[in-house]
Amino acid sequence: MLDLVSGIKHRSEPAGPCAYCRSKPAIAHSVVPTFLFPDHAQNVREELLCPACYDTISKWDHVGRTVLTGIPYELGTATGCLRIANPPYRELRLWLLSLLWRMAIATGPIWRNVQLGEEPDLIRELLVKETPAAANHFPIGLILPSFDGRRFDFSFEPDVVDREYKLVRAAFGGLLFFFELHIDATLQETDQFYLRPNQDWNIPIDDWQNIDFVRAWVHSLYRQTVKKQR
Repeated sequence: MLDLVSGIKHRSEPAGPCAYCRSKPAIAHSVVPTFLFPDHAQNVREELLCPACYDTISKWDHVGRTVLTGIPYELGTATGCLRIANPPYRELRLWLLSLLWRMAIATGPIWRNVQLGEEPDLIRELLVKETPAAANHFPIGLILPSFDGRRFDFSFEPDVVDREYKLVRAAFGGLLFFFELHIDATLQETDQFYLRPNQDWNIPIDDWQNIDFVRAWVHSLYRQTVKKQR
């Protein structure tokens, strides 16, 4: 596994109230579900949720895992599209929103670049009400990088790019997650990059060298590896 996350040391923070219900004491759980970090789950544990709220979030994690498990490692192409037929929009989008929310409220060093404003509170309101909102409210998309026709299991520290809106980028389990923090009035129902209700979800496959920030991260890891070997 190519992993730039596990090498970042996690600092201990005192436990507080659950960030979801804001009443019961929180206990340590993984910020990102463990199936996305099969070998390094111990590095992404924080006291964010109480047991009851963790069970609620875990139901959405199960949906996410079920959908992502269907994505093969043998892609057979450097570019193209992977179609997920009729995904469970409501539960899947709640899972993706919860993933964004957890990254935004976490305090560990690996989440240091996911510094947001009022968006976490807005997303929490959607999650508590179990309302996924329209597809153009915080649009979410995936890209599948191809390494010579294969899906390669890698993870990178998430970051935020400031454009006309904030774009959160994260790489988990060899998938690139894109979270747009705005309401996109121009989002068309035919735009298959985004998760949309009552539609198949087409995930673009692109050669990793065509994706600028993936290319930069790989080169950075290579330089770190060479430096350690000297």
